[in-house]
Amino acid sequence: MLAFTCSIHLGLERPYWAMMTAYIVAQPFASLSLVKGASRLAGTCVGGMAALLLTTLFVQWPLLHLMALALWLGLCIFLSLLEQSLFSYAFLLSGYTTLFITLPYVDHPDTLFMVALNRVEEIAIGISCYLLLDLLLWPRRTDARFVQQLAQWQQQLFGWLQQLLQGAASDNQDDDAATIGPDALLLQLGQLEQLRPQALSDSARLRAHQAVLIELHGELQAQLTLGLALSDLLQPLSAAQRQDPSLQALLSEAQQALATLQRGERLGAPSPALQAQSHTGALTPAAQLAALLGYWWQSHHLIQQLNGVLEQAPTRRRRTRRSYPHVDVGRALQAAATGSISLLLCGLGWMLTGWSSGYLAVMMTGVACSLFAASDNPLLPAKGFFIGSLLSIPIAGVLLFGLLPFVDDLPGMIAVLLPFFIWGGRRMARPATAARTVPLVLGTLAMLTLNNDTRMSFSTFLNMGVAQQVGIGIPLLLTGVLRRLGAQVQLPRLQRALEQALLRVARPGSGVSRAAFESHGQAILLGMVQRCGDEARSVLGGGGALIRMGLGLLRLESLSGRLLPHGRKALQASREALSAFFSLPPAQRASAFPVLMQTLEQSRQLLLQPAGATPPAALQQFDHLLLALRLHQPFFIRALWR
Repeated sequence: MLAFTCSIHLGLERPYWAMMTAYIVAQPFASLSLVKGASRLAGTCVGGMAALLLTTLFVQWPLLHLMALALWLGLCIFLSLLEQSLFSYAFLLSGYTTLFITLPYVDHPDTLFMVALNRVEEIAIGISCYLLLDLLLWPRRTDARFVQQLAQWQQQLFGWLQQLLQGAASDNQDDDAATIGPDALLLQLGQLEQLRPQALSDSARLRAHQAVLIELHGELQAQLTLGLALSDLLQPLSAAQRQDPSLQALLSEAQQALATLQRGERLGAPSPALQAQSHTGALTPAAQLAALLGYWWQSHHLIQQLNGVLEQAPTRRRRTRRSYPHVDVGRALQAAATGSISLLLCGLGWMLTGWSSGYLAVMMTGVACSLFAASDNPLLPAKGFFIGSLLSIPIAGVLLFGLLPFVDDLPGMIAVLLPFFIWGGRRMARPATAARTVPLVLGTLAMLTLNNDTRMSFSTFLNMGVAQQVGIGIPLLLTGVLRRLGAQVQLPRLQRALEQALLRVARPGSGVSRAAFESHGQAILLGMVQRCGDEARSVLGGGGALIRMGLGLLRLESLSGRLLPHGRKALQASREALSAFFSLPPAQRASAFPVLMQTLEQSRQLLLQPAGATPPAALQQFDHLLLALRLHQPFFIRALWR
């Protein structure tokens, strides 16, 4: 209402633009609102300049103008999907802002500059009014929430590891007894990665520790990977092996260490027995577990050191890690092509029919294609958006023709509008009702088209309503034709991307660092877990095994200089066998799997000769690789969703 009042008093032509902006930039935390507001303002400015440029170049050739707008929309969608931050919204907005400025005024190109300037002013007013009240009256910061969730995540990780160790000691591994599992831990770790930039912007103290936080995130990723490895190692143990005294001692020591960490106390050094077991190079379960716990102990110590630095006064540290998100260029191209073709077809229909409100249908097509470009199946959210927008038409009709004609001043108009928009704002603030309410509120604002001097006729209102629904409905029809949809398509693509990352690591001298591979691999795995529903545990196990195999190959490469010539040849043969297997299409892997395992077993026998020549760490890494292949053979051969 403040944005509406300011726009009216300043004499701007389209106050509803400012009103819509106030709703659009509303976010749970102040820093998120700042980012979205800045992105919206930047996208509006760029979109306005693109509108002026494209109209100047192609105003005399309508078909070329339409093609240029379609290509511009596709480019903006493509760039938004490549950008892995909240600023991707700026690219989306640049695409359809150009349509909002250009299409209603193609017959009056001399007015475009003032229209673009007016839109920038309205957007700036909406952003300023929301942020002014948000920051002054209800500031909600993310820095405390981030630190709290970071500590909570570590406690949940300790709880999951404690359950694994207790299950191994008691021969009772009940996954359902856990309060939180590895799939939930992976999802929360991804959320922490997204929240960290906002927390840094909220707190100068955290910004001084930015490098520490990034390094800490990398170590937490390593903890999750080690936890998955621990789960695989304990899984095939028989009841007799669990009664082995040396294994029981290791499990007891690990449980005591976890209890110490859960109490917030400092973790001491591992016992001499554990250190001795981990360096024997024996192939017993106890020795394998000792080696794994040795890495785990080292990682926990580093986490404690990083947490200690975070609690101290700000210090300057060199940035040692960064994020490596997964960027699916093929999917971005698909979404961009869908947006461009949808806009082009809708625009051609408008040009051929001469429909007076057809420009609105073209605009809404661009909006719908942009908003749902990141969805695996755009039909689902677009259908909800279509229904919400449809329901907004009668609501706007009641306000516009039933109530507003009885008021003739600004306070009366605000009194009429306020109840609905307070109700809509409350529902938009609740995750359970937000998806259904957003198109209802924004559609009502768009249909009202509140301005200073004119009121639309009922026929124009109906025409706009039909055009709005046609514009949203066209992507609903075309996405099924122009894009292969759904998680059932994205899951194999993501699994293939993870296998491609493993293939890059399998090449000698790949130059891929452990941190880069692990961060990128977990980003892909996060996308898989988010899409696989009830199969999350099996997908997490198989995907986690691929990551551990890649980390094992990197470790073996670092140890290759300590191998004898025949050991290096055996390691090279293993790499080539893995590369050949994961390069095959899934249909051919079942017959190739026994050949792969035979080659790896032969390589392992070569590494054992002569006795003591191969470093124990190399043998342990090789055994973990074999274990991962045996346990998750179905995942590697044929995923459940294929």
